Amino acid sequence: MAHYYVKTVTAPRPVTIVVVAYSGTTAQFIQFAGQLFHDEHPNVNVEVITYPFSQYVTNELTALETHSTEYDIIEFTSKSSLRFVPYVMPLNSYIGTLFNMSDLMTLQD
Repeated sequence: MAHYYVKTVTAPRPVTIVVVAYSGTTAQFIQFAGQLFHDEHPNVNVEVITYPFSQYVTNELTALETHSTEYDIIEFTSKSSLRFVPYVMPLNSYIGTLFNMSDLMTLQD
């Protein structure tokens, strides 16, 4: 009598990353980059939620203050960055483990 072991292989379950940004060119670029990411990682979808520039900081801070999990990635500008300090953490200790410096965007000339 023959015995067979059949290993069940399942595809990774779909994941959606929700990015919140202010509307306009930046949001369009994020959407474009999200599509490129999806093309390389078909099980990952990137959803971009936009708000007018005058409202996005308030909406993002409200979500952070209430510990909402509705956004995975938030956008903020250097001008508004001090308002986000309580909600961000340095990633220096993760360099070389979870990501490499080449994974990050650097200042452009």
